[in-house]
Amino acid sequence: MCIDYRPLNNVTVKDRYPLPRIDEIMDAVAGARIFSTLDATSGYYQLEVDEADKNKTAFSWRGGHYEFNRMPFGLCNAPSTFQRAMDSILREEREKFTIPYLDDIIIYSQDMDTHKKHVRIVMEKLRNAGITLNKKKCKFFQKEIKILGNIITEGRIKPDPEKVKCIKNYPRPNTVKELRSFIGLLNYCREFIKDFASKAKPLFDMLKGETKRSIRKLNHTNDTKNAFEILRAEMTENTSRKQPDFSLEFILITDASEHGIGAILAQKGIDGKEEMISAYSKNFDKHQANYSVTDKELLAVVKGIEHFRHYLLGKEFILRTDHKALTYLWTAKNPTTRLLRWALKLQEYKFKVQYIKGEDNASDGLSRICRIRTEEKKIRFTEEQKRKILDEYHIILGHGSANNMKAAIRARYKWDNMFKEIDEFTKNCLICKKSGFQIPNTKNKVIETKAPNELWEIDLVGRIVDRKENLFIMVCVDHHTKWLETKILKNKSAEEIVKAVEELITKKKATPKRILTDCGLEFVNERVRALADKYKISWEYASPFHHQTTGAVERVIQTFMGKLKKLSEFGRKNWKKMVEPATLAVNLSFNRAIGTSPFVFTMNRLPELEIDRELGQPRISITKKECENKRKVVLRRYREAIIKGKKRNTRTYKIGDKVLIFRETQNKMKPNWHEGYKITEVLSEDSYLVKKNGREIRVNKNHIKGE
Repeated sequence: MCIDYRPLNNVTVKDRYPLPRIDEIMDAVAGARIFSTLDATSGYYQLEVDEADKNKTAFSWRGGHYEFNRMPFGLCNAPSTFQRAMDSILREEREKFTIPYLDDIIIYSQDMDTHKKHVRIVMEKLRNAGITLNKKKCKFFQKEIKILGNIITEGRIKPDPEKVKCIKNYPRPNTVKELRSFIGLLNYCREFIKDFASKAKPLFDMLKGETKRSIRKLNHTNDTKNAFEILRAEMTENTSRKQPDFSLEFILITDASEHGIGAILAQKGIDGKEEMISAYSKNFDKHQANYSVTDKELLAVVKGIEHFRHYLLGKEFILRTDHKALTYLWTAKNPTTRLLRWALKLQEYKFKVQYIKGEDNASDGLSRICRIRTEEKKIRFTEEQKRKILDEYHIILGHGSANNMKAAIRARYKWDNMFKEIDEFTKNCLICKKSGFQIPNTKNKVIETKAPNELWEIDLVGRIVDRKENLFIMVCVDHHTKWLETKILKNKSAEEIVKAVEELITKKKATPKRILTDCGLEFVNERVRALADKYKISWEYASPFHHQTTGAVERVIQTFMGKLKKLSEFGRKNWKKMVEPATLAVNLSFNRAIGTSPFVFTMNRLPELEIDRELGQPRISITKKECENKRKVVLRRYREAIIKGKKRNTRTYKIGDKVLIFRETQNKMKPNWHEGYKITEVLSEDSYLVKKNGREIRVNKNHIKGE
């Protein structure tokens, strides 16, 4: 039964008795191994209403007049009154081994024998106070319990799997109302997400100026789409954080970027690795955004310490930052009022400062906890400089596609309409138009690898006619990193294959566990078997007549040959000199399977091109964690695109259009697309009549593209 007590609540003096904070409850149960949770039956009805106040609870129903004898739901002071009563009943045991939160009671202990004693004590106290329990909702002697939307287990805190599932399956919000709901869901678990405020900033920006009840449709940009996918991906992993151990030293790591600040509280675990306890982040307001870099870093330190005050006050801790802002704070000759205020705030804390250089702040595990940032430089590029950037990146990427160029250039540069200019640039490159492959619509078997050098896929390209020689190119792909290695072979004899593989093992200073090839005689022979035995390699073969088994190397060969043709201008230049640049171009190009380029995935940094050094661009390191997150987002987006059929060719042509025609050639160095054709007749939706040099031929739409 629920009564509308709003008129009564409006004239009631509010009881400000506090409820336990969620973070205080989490800290109190830290280190416990055994848990029990009790539930008071019908909560508020356990308490009697004072005789003088019963008339205030009166209500009428079916001609009768009724008053509550027990405290009803709906009164504004009911939660505070009930919490005070439970705290009074369990005052001696509170926060020693039990915490009441309204009608829920948590009991926690280090071992089973102690826990049994604690449960008896609490049950005895409740019985003496006349509190009855709901047997069906009580749980005893648990190793894992659900408290206030979190799962507490031995030494760790995890988000509620139901909420994680809800976030994982949440569709992209299309209205302001839907976006508010999604952000509200994320706010519940923001302490599990590093740099939450920065990652969610594009979504928060969409809500500026909107009313709470607005149902306006949203116009998503690439930034908001990426923010949504990244945040959703963060909570689809096995997310958890360490519970604090107050006997160990705390580590506070702070950082500032262009848009906001972040701080992470961590401790070393049993294995000596640093583990996150909690994360804090905040976007700058319009005033803070104008601070100097030093002041932004100081703000991150001050706000981080204030946020985790209840952990850090009275204990010596380590403060880790990659900027010597604190040196400036203590040594400034004429400090501003703001700096003086910050200095006073920090004086009550005792900490040791560790200054870490950007490069050193990217070590393995959670010591990479602060992402390396470089302040984005807003440089005005001239048209000549922009053209030079596009030219050099296009060539170094082996006449890379628009998407590859966007992925490579956006990591270092930014100017208005940049993506549009990249699209126009690649669309108008004649060499790119003349090169290309018909990609068959086949589903390949997914081969899983967990580390580099676990599986190499090897194949041959050729024969390639070069003057009087018939040459081959050996192509080797690391299945995990997609890193490409190539070598020109005089022939495809077993001796040449064995020699090339041994050279590759020496060059990479690594031996693969497995090698996968097709069933060609150059791979199936005694010499290859002897090589496999020598290096203890499991040499595996693809099914005959089923190239999809070696799908990774087949796809890379297509990409590699496309770039080799373009760089050698279809054989007009010495193609042998272009093999190495084409290989580098593949390794620098964005790969959907890993969500970045093989170079970044392997080296953990962006490549430095000559144009980058010329324009003074800094060296930028990337963490493996970022690569993994990006890979998951891109993979999911790519699969969704396939499901929705976004890759269908829907373009149509009209009479008079100049087009290129696909004609597969046996010569590996000749273009597959031929220019000089013109549409003379539209035969059907999928068929056209084209003409060149007075000769007409019928061509399917899939073998045509605009000139």
